[in-house]
Amino acid sequence: MSLFFFVINEDRLALYGNLLMQKYLFKIFTWSPRVVFFIFAGVCLERYITYLMAVVPFAYDWGPSDGDHLNFAHRLAQGLPIYMAFKEGHVLSIYNPLFHGLIALLGGANATLSFARLISFLFWLLTPLTVLLYFRKQWGYFYAVLAALFIWLPPEPEMLIDIMYVGGNTLMAFLFTITLLYAASCSKNSNTSFWSYFFIGFLTAFCFLAKQQGIIVLAIIISFMILRRIDFRNILLIFLGFSFVIVVSTAYLEFLNTGQYLHSTLIDLSGIMSSSGPLARARLSSFLFVSNMCFLICILVSFLFFIFIDR
Repeated sequence: MSLFFFVINEDRLALYGNLLMQKYLFKIFTWSPRVVFFIFAGVCLERYITYLMAVVPFAYDWGPSDGDHLNFAHRLAQGLPIYMAFKEGHVLSIYNPLFHGLIALLGGANATLSFARLISFLFWLLTPLTVLLYFRKQWGYFYAVLAALFIWLPPEPEMLIDIMYVGGNTLMAFLFTITLLYAASCSKNSNTSFWSYFFIGFLTAFCFLAKQQGIIVLAIIISFMILRRIDFRNILLIFLGFSFVIVVSTAYLEFLNTGQYLHSTLIDLSGIMSSSGPLARARLSSFLFVSNMCFLICILVSFLFFIFIDR
């Protein structure tokens, strides 16, 4: 009789041991990315403080390109052609027209440089606020505030200048963030409509139109959708949403430039801007490992561990 109970108790102990091991393995799996993230964030904070001490006395020089960007916005507001002259060093930025279009829409043909810088600054504030509101339910306010803090503080002096620079950097950062968070929410919900996936593609296109590097968000989202085994038809809808925005925006710019937009972009610009395989790889390497935007991408990709693991 005692032997019988001993066998039963031994089986129970083995069962409890397996359950306990699974429980702790699950905790290790879910908490390891958090630990890695906060170590990474701590290192970035130390770099930020070091650079901040060096950049405080730095004299801000906005450079001549601000005027070019503002002129681009004015021409959009007036419905004038974007291209005025094709001289190396004097080509307006036509690859990221979203920010300029926003300035033209809100400020009109008389938008000032201060107004354009204010819009850049507001998007810089909206990015951490969005992170805080999203993660406060999953992590609580303490971790959400930390996440917002580390995405808000740039680790390099150049990013401190970019905050008030007339361009699409802060707009892309904001769109990058909300696109990833929205895609994560859709991937967790089994009842997500096909329009939601179409809208994800819609947002990724705006990331690209805000800044060329915004195309990275499309690759990130598609990769994680595949890892989450999302239906291929839904992934196709993301591409359709992206293509829809690109086609419509290109058609508008083609009309605005009297049928010369694509020709100027694909042919005329190629004549004055050098392009080659090695040069393209060098630019990609510079962007990923040297550019000030690499910090933003690292932080946003780090968020994906929490976005796609937490349910």
